[in-house]
Amino acid sequence: MTICLKVKIYKELSMSVPLILTILAGAATFIGAFLGVLGQKPSNRLLAFSLGFAAGIMLLISLMEMLPAALAAEGMSPVLGYGMFIFGLLGYFGLDRMLPHAHPQDLMQKSVQPLPKSIKRTAILLTL
Repeated sequence: MTICLKVKIYKELSMSVPLILTILAGAATFIGAFLGVLGQKPSNRLLAFSLGFAAGIMLLISLMEMLPAALAAEGMSPVLGYGMFIFGLLGYFGLDRMLPHAHPQDLMQKSVQPLPKSIKRTAILLTL
């Protein structure tokens, strides 16, 4: 087997793995959206656990995968990198405190109206 053919096979394999993972992620999103629209309302404990788990995973990915890769870039100072990361966190919390906003979807409020049928139909059509 020539080197050119080996490189071609490697490139094909290296492109198929991300493609398969992307298709699996899209399928999981579709299945989750479908179950969320058609299923019964989950309990508040399940929603709180799911949101906390998702937030923890996102923080883990940003701290363990993205930040070290950014700090390894040529010309990047670790002090500057970590400083900007903390500055971004503080900026987010500052904006969250300063900007007025309401959370009508908050599950602790008892006055939340159920979704109309037209919105549910739109959600189903958008997931397809």
